[in-house]
Amino acid sequence: YRRKSTKLNFDADIGIRKTHITSRSYRKLYTVNPIPGKLTAYIWDFGSLREDEEMRHIRTRVRHLWALDDDHGIWCENSDDQIDLQSEVGDLDEENEKNLALAIRTCHEFIREYEDRSSISLRDLSRFDTLFTWYQKSLRIRKRMSGLELKRRTIVLSLMMCYYSRLSEPKAKTELIERLESVLGD
Repeated sequence: YRRKSTKLNFDADIGIRKTHITSRSYRKLYTVNPIPGKLTAYIWDFGSLREDEEMRHIRTRVRHLWALDDDHGIWCENSDDQIDLQSEVGDLDEENEKNLALAIRTCHEFIREYEDRSSISLRDLSRFDTLFTWYQKSLRIRKRMSGLELKRRTIVLSLMMCYYSRLSEPKAKTELIERLESVLGD
């Protein structure tokens, strides 16, 4: 069993008011039920990714995400309105790929420091992928955006929705923004 981190502030006046339960089970991060003896031969410890492995995985996902978008087009009701997103947005160059991957990694590190090491996972990266794709399509169609401005807005909106919105304290939000500005610039 692991105990919940004491770093989290449960007194924030944002959202649903959390009731404090003083039972011993509430203070634990998660509850583990005993495994039957016959299943012990089937237990694996997958561990976690090292920092360099996680960064390589994030960069691969970013590269794949940029290349994969409905065969580089956005579906519209009228087939004449089909948009070739790849020609509008362009290829992701090495520097931008590295910066975007570093921004995601920075968010992961910050959430791990703020909450707990197990509070971030590769599911958050999948969530970022989904949001990125959705914002990209939405902004391109609704706002008629393209090029560098589309890239920037899509990245910022996806990062904010996936990572920033889960923070409850204004101080933590400000710190995350400062860290992202140091990675992404303006």
